[in-house]
Amino acid sequence: MPEDLAGFWRRLGAWLIDLLVVGVTGFLLAFWAAIVIQMAGGDLDDRELSDRLDNGTAAFGYLAAFGTLWAFNAFGWTPGKQALGLRIVREGGQRPGISAGLARTIGAPLSGLVLGLGYLWAAWDGRKQTWHDKIAGTFVVRTQPDSSRVVAPRRPTHPR
Repeated sequence: MPEDLAGFWRRLGAWLIDLLVVGVTGFLLAFWAAIVIQMAGGDLDDRELSDRLDNGTAAFGYLAAFGTLWAFNAFGWTPGKQALGLRIVREGGQRPGISAGLARTIGAPLSGLVLGLGYLWAAWDGRKQTWHDKIAGTFVVRTQPDSSRVVAPRRPTHPR
């Protein structure tokens, strides 16, 4: 088990940053897809175009979000984790890779199913793992030293 496991609150902060980043990115991608679909609509009437926009934009948005999250999980970081000095690793400290990244991506919604209990699990689990961490065999670790553990250097003393 990795030594420097990330705590619940730092992980929550990273998740909130990711939610903002992925939300804005997803919105921009969906907006771009809507423009492309509308331009390709040509001679469709308003109802057909509206249906195509709704279905195509949603499908593109879900596919883009899933692929992005899978890539983040496979490489072992997300923007929020990077900002807060965290990294996703497997037992030996290596990156999760494609299969563990996929397991983590599919498992994440399962962690949120029962009132978010799978996410909250990291708060009291001895290994600080969420359910999707357990499914994928991953851990979230700190990459930067915890400032609460750093001892301030002593002031130099000058002989008088």
